[in-house]
Amino acid sequence: VRTDRINTGKNIKPGNLIIGLASTGVHSNGLTLARRTLLGKTPEEQKDNINKHDPDLGCSLGEELLKPTRIYVREIMEMLDTGIDLKAMTHITSGGFSNLNRVENNNIRFVIDRLPPVLPVFNLIQRQGRITDVEMFEVFNMGTGFCIIVENARAVDAVQAICRKHDIPSHVIGRVETCQGKEVVIPERKLVAREQTFYPL
Repeated sequence: VRTDRINTGKNIKPGNLIIGLASTGVHSNGLTLARRTLLGKTPEEQKDNINKHDPDLGCSLGEELLKPTRIYVREIMEMLDTGIDLKAMTHITSGGFSNLNRVENNNIRFVIDRLPPVLPVFNLIQRQGRITDVEMFEVFNMGTGFCIIVENARAVDAVQAICRKHDIPSHVIGRVETCQGKEVVIPERKLVAREQTFYPL
């Protein structure tokens, strides 16, 4: 990538919109916690539970954990090649939405106030493991595997058209505000992330 094409998020500004691209499930982050919670701690327990069918998942526990990680390169490259102004791009991997804080710009707040429905696998993990929202949102993608920051509704339409073409569900999940420092806020769950750590609001 040429240095003039490196996107660090330095041009993000208040009023920009956050688009979330759906994940397929756990992806490659949090698998240790997911496996221990759903299948058990010992190899014997895991062997016994791996083929258990869960009606909420519509498949076995093992099949759910083996769902391939969705890769977004093709779609993102198409967006860039068609001239859509992507202000920032962030994988929602380990660290969850706190990865938005890695952008270069400062004095901005990412408000995630239209959280899409959480995938059933994450509800199951949280319920069986009695895991707090803080830990869930730090460890897992919670159904959103990639975030794009754009300037306005016209850019949203262009991004979502490409997502539909590639059968990737996408939603406007929030907006950028001004603040002192840099943080991610999820009002629905009463969570705030500063740097890579979530805290209760």
